[in-house]
Amino acid sequence: MNKGMGSHLLAFNMRDLPNEVEKFLKDTFPQQQVEASYELTDGLSNKNYLVVIEQEKYVLKLYQSTFPKQSLLLQTQLSLGCDNVQKVVAWDQTTKSAIFNYVEARQQDLDEDAIAHLTHILAHIHQLAVNNTSAVLNLKLALNSLHQLFKLKFTREFDFAIGSFSRFPEDIGFCHNDLVKENCIASDKGVVVIDFEYASRGDIYFDLAALVTSFELKEEQIMNMLQAYYIQKKQTMPSYASRKLTVFRVVYLLLCIAWYEERGEAEKAASHIEHLKAIEII
Repeated sequence: MNKGMGSHLLAFNMRDLPNEVEKFLKDTFPQQQVEASYELTDGLSNKNYLVVIEQEKYVLKLYQSTFPKQSLLLQTQLSLGCDNVQKVVAWDQTTKSAIFNYVEARQQDLDEDAIAHLTHILAHIHQLAVNNTSAVLNLKLALNSLHQLFKLKFTREFDFAIGSFSRFPEDIGFCHNDLVKENCIASDKGVVVIDFEYASRGDIYFDLAALVTSFELKEEQIMNMLQAYYIQKKQTMPSYASRKLTVFRVVYLLLCIAWYEERGEAEKAASHIEHLKAIEII
């Protein structure tokens, strides 16, 4: 769950980049000068830089773990003719680097209209045609892989989540898998979704659960969101939608808490624990 466009900037000299990355940047923008560069210090998983070239702003991302080539290809496909998905400018697998258009935030948080717009965008993303042979995110496996002490700490919630998967049919689509607030930017062109590093085929309710959690939607807002989502997809909302979403909110929160605790982000973990405890588990 990597944070997106950072609001904290630190002056940075591009000559401090590895030579191969600096060459990738120059090859992408030949005969153009870097006018300014800053490190975006809010990211938790990767190194991100704001680069100003010929008065245009770009994000240079250096991936610290696996290079997400497939996700970048799919993000590129999604962004064609769509202003609501961050544009991929170039990438280089050798240096595990990618360059994106910088998305300027118009406001810090998304209001109710912007969240409705995000719901429509999400419905569009979920319907992207992806090779059916590509891997599906296995959330049950992800939960079972958590540390035993963590499972004991949240025994009730963990047992509820694991025991509930079989109660509902799968709703598979192309999922973002990291819909934290910071990856949903309110720009002049509407909401723009960024950072598809963890995108894959999966159950769309994981993204919906992230949306509910990230924007702290209340029960009435949740039902309105679900209805709007299925209207956008021109589908009838399943009778199990609300119950399944509750299960996936628990799944999402458990995985987030474990992720933040592993990285020493105690404040964020505590906030998600509060959300988890507030869910009525039957």
